[in-house]
Amino acid sequence: MIMEQKTGGQESGNHHTHAPPSHPHSGQDPSPEQHTPEDSRRSTTILLIAIAVIVMFTASFFAFGYFRSHQRPLTIEELHNLDFQGKLEKSEGYIYHGVYSFVKVDGFWYTALQSQSGLSQYSFAFRYSPEELERLPVSGALDTASFNNASEYYITFNPVAENLSYTVLAVNDYNQHMLNAFSKVPVAACDRNETIACETRPIVTCGSTTGVVVYIRDADTSGVVFRGKCITISGRGFDQVKGVDRVLYKFYNIMG
Repeated sequence: MIMEQKTGGQESGNHHTHAPPSHPHSGQDPSPEQHTPEDSRRSTTILLIAIAVIVMFTASFFAFGYFRSHQRPLTIEELHNLDFQGKLEKSEGYIYHGVYSFVKVDGFWYTALQSQSGLSQYSFAFRYSPEELERLPVSGALDTASFNNASEYYITFNPVAENLSYTVLAVNDYNQHMLNAFSKVPVAACDRNETIACETRPIVTCGSTTGVVVYIRDADTSGVVFRGKCITISGRGFDQVKGVDRVLYKFYNIMG
């Protein structure tokens, strides 16, 4: 520590100065400072107290960090309750149209919907929330009677399109909801017979069958078109996944 040096004239009182070393011929030896046993005990006590304070502070710090990192994660139901109370940030959850609670957990948006009988409640996961899809173009009309009565449906796509992994993701998301919520069985199809895998699959497009068709189409323009028994979801990359969520929100009557 740098001590402040005082300047100016002489000061009276108990002012200690450091004299230069005495010469041997002066006959006077400097008197060393005397330490009593009581001073030693006091110094030891202060040192122990200081160590104890440091240890307690360190332990408290790590205990607080451990507690924060090991708190029980909130359940989706608890998050919905906080959402309805307005206690979540917009990035964590929000109420859509004043009715539907959407909460985000591990990158997915969850909402709770009742069954048609009203006796059961289900939690559904989506990759995009409704507000993220409001600008996605949707047109046409679906033959809802044919869709409701169908126990299965064709889901078809271009097997040689680029970035096919996004198409597979979109197909899987759609099929999962159809199986779990609507008990409808998907029939994998192709829109052309140009690969070995498609040799044994139905070749289906919107106009080639009388059954219900979901067509994931690789295109520069994104959007959803309902046309009778056929649903065409167009786009490229994650826009195909967005189109699937937009269709599902319509089926769940969350979006028009």
